[in-house]
Amino acid sequence: MRTFLPLFVLCFLGLSPVLPIGTTQAASGPVAGSYRPAKINSQVKKAAAFAVQAHAKAVGKKLKLVGIVSAETQVVAGVNYRLRLKVAGNGKTAKFTAIVYQNLKGKYALKSWK
Repeated sequence: MRTFLPLFVLCFLGLSPVLPIGTTQAASGPVAGSYRPAKINSQVKKAAAFAVQAHAKAVGKKLKLVGIVSAETQVVAGVNYRLRLKVAGNGKTAKFTAIVYQNLKGKYALKSWK
């Protein structure tokens, strides 16, 4: 019993610096690796145009990008673009969310279309 108590105290003291006690850092700023709002610039427009073109090819329909409602980026080994798009096709207009990955060489890939 005598050796148990000092061992317990040492373990507790050794672990205490890594316990998140009273920290608010994560709540006050962006989380690393998370999506962040992006301005609708030329890079976002290229990713949006690619998304519509790639999806149109995949489904065999003629689609047209009407507008970009919102854009977010996530820095990975390249960039993920999460885009809320307004798209026209078959005489109708609808909103979709696309995720486009741009690798470090600048090549695009459509990862999701909902």
